Amino acid sequence: MNELKQQVIPRARSSARRRHARRLAVLCGILSFGCVAAAAQQRDNLTPQEADRVREAQRIDKRIEVFVKIIDRRLALLTGQPSSDRKTKRESEEWGEIQGTRAELLNDIARTMDEAIDNLDDAATRPAQKEFLNKALTKMAEAAARYVAQLAPLREQNLDRQEREALERTLESAQQILDAMQRAPKPPRSKGRDPFSAHRRSRE
Repeated sequence: MNELKQQVIPRARSSARRRHARRLAVLCGILSFGCVAAAAQQRDNLTPQEADRVREAQRIDKRIEVFVKIIDRRLALLTGQPSSDRKTKRESEEWGEIQGTRAELLNDIARTMDEAIDNLDDAATRPAQKEFLNKALTKMAEAAARYVAQLAPLREQNLDRQEREALERTLESAQQILDAMQRAPKPPRSKGRDPFSAHRRSRE
């Protein structure tokens, strides 16, 4: 009987240790995922200087110029576009320093595109902004065409899940802008029309 206990008890303890180890591994995975998700949520897609420039640009066409500049800065990092040290230093002082992984930069671009669309959508409902709306939409559409041309080739690269999701969000937003530009009426007939109504409905 004692011999049987000596054989069974170690096996039971070993099995319990393995169960505890598996549970601990699952718990660590959950905690790690939570930390990564929290870090992603805490990251701001704009630098403080960029946020100030967005607030200062009250006219919608000027604000869109700021959003385009913000996105272009991150695209330059993603695509490795050359820039002189002097220009980089001056831009960092005026617009803030940007850094991050490819997934973070792509997510910054996607969120900034969403903000630009929201601002265009809001401007379409404000009489004081309507005279600048067509110009703003034209600028954003021209930029969106560039973004599609620059970012679409990334689909062929080996991206992780976060990178691919952010990339697809950006390309989808860019296409929505191009579609809105095609739907937008000519300026004399633009009264009361909201070219981004479809985008707003799709996000509700």
